[in-house]
Amino acid sequence: MKDTIPVWMSLVLMVAGAIATYWLAPKINAQFEVQAARREYLVKNLESFSGDTKNLIDVIAKSVNEKSKFKYDELVSSINPNIAKLQFSGTQLLYVVPQQSADIVSFQRTLRALQNDMLAFQPGDDPKPILDTSKLLLTQSLVIYEALLARAGLGDEISKK
Repeated sequence: MKDTIPVWMSLVLMVAGAIATYWLAPKINAQFEVQAARREYLVKNLESFSGDTKNLIDVIAKSVNEKSKFKYDELVSSINPNIAKLQFSGTQLLYVVPQQSADIVSFQRTLRALQNDMLAFQPGDDPKPILDTSKLLLTQSLVIYEALLARAGLGDEISKK
């Protein structure tokens, strides 16, 4: 048995190697770069969405316990930009996770209801409607967050439906 490869086989292998090096490898690399960019975009959306939701919930918790009308109004004025950010994030997320569009639209409606509740609330009133809406918002945000994690390939389910 010979230890040599026929010349024609060597040429075929060299051509195949050249094709793999100059055509196939850049295509595979480009796919990885696109996936990395998508993942980075999703991670930024995750961070932004979770941070904005947490900030909103924190301000709501402070505001419903506030006794001073002046301080309450200050807190409510800081809530409006948070709600606007989350509404805009929701619109962006409709394109990122379109299969969750019903959940995202429900989240946006809950944000609007929460904003209305906050505007109607007066220090000393019963905070239960606001707290109930906040809990609903938090549950909805977890569903959306879970969808973003799954889309980014970063995690398992956090909540069970």
